[in-house]
Amino acid sequence: MPIRSIVSYQPDHRLLLTVVINATGTHPRSWLHHPDPGAFVQLEHYLRLARTAHEGTFDAIWLPDAAHIGAPASTHFASLDPFVLLTALATQVPDIGLVPTFSTSYRNPYEVARMVTSLDQVSGGRAGFNAVTSVNRDEARNFGQDGPEAYATRYARADEFLTVLTKLHRSWPLTDFEALRARGLCYDAEVTRPVDHHGEHFQVRGPLNVPQAQPGGPLVGVAGGSDHAQQLAVTHADAFYTALVNREAAIEFSHGLRARAGRPVRVMPGLAPIVGSTTEEANRLLDEAAADYGFSLDPVDRVSELLQIDPSRLHPDRPVPAELLARPPAQWSRPLGFWTAIVDAVQREQLLVRQIARRFQVFTGHHVVVGTPDHIADYIIDWWARGAVDGFAILSLFNFRDIPTFVDEVVPVLRQRGVFPSGYRKEGLRQRFGIPQALEQDRQ
Repeated sequence: MPIRSIVSYQPDHRLLLTVVINATGTHPRSWLHHPDPGAFVQLEHYLRLARTAHEGTFDAIWLPDAAHIGAPASTHFASLDPFVLLTALATQVPDIGLVPTFSTSYRNPYEVARMVTSLDQVSGGRAGFNAVTSVNRDEARNFGQDGPEAYATRYARADEFLTVLTKLHRSWPLTDFEALRARGLCYDAEVTRPVDHHGEHFQVRGPLNVPQAQPGGPLVGVAGGSDHAQQLAVTHADAFYTALVNREAAIEFSHGLRARAGRPVRVMPGLAPIVGSTTEEANRLLDEAAADYGFSLDPVDRVSELLQIDPSRLHPDRPVPAELLARPPAQWSRPLGFWTAIVDAVQREQLLVRQIARRFQVFTGHHVVVGTPDHIADYIIDWWARGAVDGFAILSLFNFRDIPTFVDEVVPVLRQRGVFPSGYRKEGLRQRFGIPQALEQDRQ
């Protein structure tokens, strides 16, 4: 859709913000900077972060997950099981949504449907989930496979998985137990019925043995950026977590996705704000994080690392040769959505190698915004008001430092601008995201 036709876009829903909590931060060495290096496996660490996020009225906590261990010096993939952790948080922290990540590549739909709906019941209708496919070879080996399945097979399985999951979530609808008690029943067998799914990847009878906790069931999230991931979101998702780093590309992407879906799909890309009292302080924090990360501060070396291309083809004050951006290199090992997001920004903004290196100094796909609280609030509001996004999944390099700073410094500005609430309403997570409520058959 041409940009000129949508500059007058009016958001159909208020700004949404979720907070991503990944061990002690997305920086692989963040644990070394925490007062307690073992915090990433301690409930109290996550309770502090969840309570801080609640003070900031974040709409949901999103826990990423990967079922394999990372490098010995990193906690990036070292984490507690997200379903167990979020269930514990649900009993201690009210209101905020709870979104665990799981892989459709190795889980079973009935198992996941039961866990998610149980979390939804325990939390009073605050649960969602984030579905991903797995590409890591170490993770595959933990589930008895030599490596991940072929790309198309992974997404075919994911599509069927989410189809079955939706059927199961609707197989025992919202129930008036007082009315059923008068009939001597726990459930009505005419309404709570088997799903009888027989597909290529799954055979599931059902129904689920846990009833719905909110109309329509838990919020459905999908993460990715490839064409297959986008189609998965169009077919199934209420919220789509992705990488978008150029505003005009994001506007076209989001409007196109919503049009294809024909219903609300909340586009929530990752955003890593680095907040300083001055621009200079914020840039210093970025440089310190990059140096500690181990990424080169030399622009040629950094772009070579980022795009996995030959540094001899690069010059700091020239564009990347167009032929190197035509397709991911054969050795590309990161999500395809990251490649697309980077190349979109590079080509649309005609970035030089030096500028690319700065833009992606500490992240390999998600956008980093660096500056004062007012600058970061302006950025968030601008993207939301133009329809580029419905909100952001806020990432933090050092979550024990960055989440409190965002809540203390940026959230008050968003509230002053009238785009973000100062408290919670009594509502389920789907309702909070503005997702249409249940169909009549979702009620018993």
